[in-house]
Formats: sequence, structure tokens, C-alpha cells
Amino acid sequence: MRKPLSATLILILAVLWLAPPARAAALDRYFASAGIHAVTLETDEGYLHVVSADQDEVHLTVGGARNGAELRPLGDVELSEKWEGETLHLKLTFRHAPVIFAIWMDERIELSLPPGIRLNANVEDGDIDARDLNGGASLSTREGTIHLERAEGAIALTTTGGTAFARDLVGSLDARTGSGKIDAAGRFRRVRASAVDGAIEVSALAGSAAPVDSADMHGWLLSSISGDIELRVPAVMDVRVRARSEEGKVDLGGNITTAEERAEGAWPKRILGAGRGSIEMISHSGSIRLQ
Repeated sequence: MRKPLSATLILILAVLWLAPPARAAALDRYFASAGIHAVTLETDEGYLHVVSADQDEVHLTVGGARNGAELRPLGDVELSEKWEGETLHLKLTFRHAPVIFAIWMDERIELSLPPGIRLNANVEDGDIDARDLNGGASLSTREGTIHLERAEGAIALTTTGGTAFARDLVGSLDARTGSGKIDAAGRFRRVRASAVDGAIEVSALAGSAAPVDSADMHGWLLSSISGDIELRVPAVMDVRVRARSEEGKVDLGGNITTAEERAEGAWPKRILGAGRGSIEMISHSGSIRLQ
């Protein structure tokens, strides 16, 4: 006599029957990493996810959907590649016909890099999520978000109207935004951060230093037109901090001054330790705060 199927088995079979098939990648490419010092990736749209892995190849995959239609291996995405010295240039172009603009985007770009390779990535319309990059990175978007964790070397973050969020950085930071926000924390040797009407928040962790660069005679420089600037530094940091805002408030640790008060005297400054390093914060109408 045949035994009836159990409720659990029936449920499992139903899930397997109803589950959608796994999406096949529209693009799946490997590149030998021998001789590669940097990888440059450009794409007009998509969500870019980047990791560093213990491997000897650069691995690029593209999948997902656009305007509700799953990307197909042929025709929906094109890859052009070019070698220039020790740099591998990759450019992705998505097929826009029959609809020129994307009403709904779900293109996912996965890039895996061997340790020590620098990444230069530009996503025109989309977000960037990157982790564990120890060869340095330059990441840029227009309105998208940049999320970077655990990176070393020379780091550059650029966004027109999105947020650039970075944590656990070691090295130098060069960050720029128009109307977006810069929110970065790490152990820095050099910081350049600028905004138009966007906000800047930088947290320097223990071990950070701000030596004066012999090339431009500056240490760290944080500047904005109308955006607010907030800087957190460890109390043991050896640095001289100077700040000025034409119309905004300046708070360098409890001593708050207004524009009217500063018009009658020197710009506020604060000395930590022996004051051998240099930090300057400048804004036209934004507020400046040091913690």
C-alpha cells in the first residue's frame, strides 16, 4: 500500500515547482591578472558590487533585468576592453532599444579583483558597493550612492548628488560632491574634501596625521560653498586647525563665533598637541564644527 505524502514533503515540492529558475549571467568574463596594476570600469547604468578575493584573475559578470526584461547573453550588454600599459580598461554598454531610457533598472554588475589591484570605476546612473580594496580606488557616480568599506591606499570618491559613505579607510582621501553628502571615516594621512551645497563629515581615527604637503603647502583641506562641514579628530592628534566661514557659524570645540564677531578679528584656530600638522576648513555660508 502506497503511503500518502507528508505535508512537509508536499510543501517542499510546491516551493521547488513555483521557484523561478536561476538567472543566467548575460556576461561572464575572466581576465588573467598577471601584469595588471589597475582596472578601469565604466558603465552608463547598473548596480556595481566589487570585492577583493584571493584569486589570480579579474572576474566580471553582468546579470539582472532592464525595464522588466531579463538581460540576454547576446545583444543586451556589450563589453569593450583595452589594455594600456599595466591598466585594463573595461566599458559596459547596455542596449537601450526599443526604450531609450530605463523605467526600471535591475542590472547587477559583479567585479572580483585580486589583492593589490587599484580600481577606477565610474557608474553614470547607479550605485557602487565596494569592500576590501587594498590597492586604492577611485569611485564616481552621478546621482547614485557610493558605499565603501575597508580600503587602503589613495581613495577618491566623487558624486554629483548622491551620498559617498566610506568606513575603515587607511591612506589618503580625495572626496568631492555637488549637492550630495560625504561621510567618511578612517586613519588618514591626507584629506581633501569639497562640496558645493552638500555636507561633509569626516572622522579621523587614532593614528591619523596631517603633515604639510611640500607640493602645495597644505595639510588637510575641507571646503564648501554653502554646505556644512563637520570634522572629528582624536584628542592626541598633533595638528593646528584653522577655520573660516564668511556667513556661517564656526565651532572649534566649544568656542563658537559668528561672522560678525570674526569680522573684527582673526579667524578661529585650535592647536592640538604641538600643532605640527595642518588642517584648514573653509566655507562661504556653511557651518563648520570640530569635535
